[in-house]
Amino acid sequence: MTGKYIALPTFCGERGALSVAEGCKEAPFEIRRAFFLYDLPELAHRGRHIYRRQELVVCVHGACRVMIDDGAGETVFELNDPARGLLIPADTWRDISDFAPGTVLAVLSDALFSEDDYLWDRDALGRERTAD
Repeated sequence: MTGKYIALPTFCGERGALSVAEGCKEAPFEIRRAFFLYDLPELAHRGRHIYRRQELVVCVHGACRVMIDDGAGETVFELNDPARGLLIPADTWRDISDFAPGTVLAVLSDALFSEDDYLWDRDALGRERTAD
């Protein structure tokens, strides 16, 4: 399964806007960890790994591109709306790039950090699938 956009419930009024991502609702998993990427140089790349867990990525401010590869091919997603997240399934390569100035990303994961959940060789997952 490739990634997909998830619309987040958003409430707008004279006091501003509020978007919500709750575990087991908008994020189809229990949220166990959240982290934030910011102060991102325009030409930087983040990710560039296979992650064995699910993530919901929300561009809280700014814009960027997320390329994911699930082994069947690459798909590029544009993130530029805090009311829409990108669900990235487990065992998927991701490369996040093309950051607009001031971009802030919130990443919600279904697991606490473990180095064992990361594969840094893009071809590693393909070799593991072949071995199964």
